[in-house]
Amino acid sequence: MMISEEVGTNPLIPAAYDIAWSGMVLLVAAVAITALVSIGRARGADRDRRALWAIAVIVLPVLGSILWFVSDTRRDARARRADAHISSS
Repeated sequence: MMISEEVGTNPLIPAAYDIAWSGMVLLVAAVAITALVSIGRARGADRDRRALWAIAVIVLPVLGSILWFVSDTRRDARARRADAHISSS
């Protein structure tokens, strides 16, 4: 019985795809943590709404974070327009 082994490979050194996947996991975790911090600091949303957003980010980290940042950006833009309209009146 012959066991084939690749000569010159060290099983303790991760392959490129291991490093790439680890980087992706760290990136997703960083974006999700940033979204959760942003949700916690959001002043315009009530407590229940923030809790739902936090659950969405925890359950679906990529999609939930993207949706939070898009909706948060739109909310900020609307607030800036409202402030500009009030100050110009």
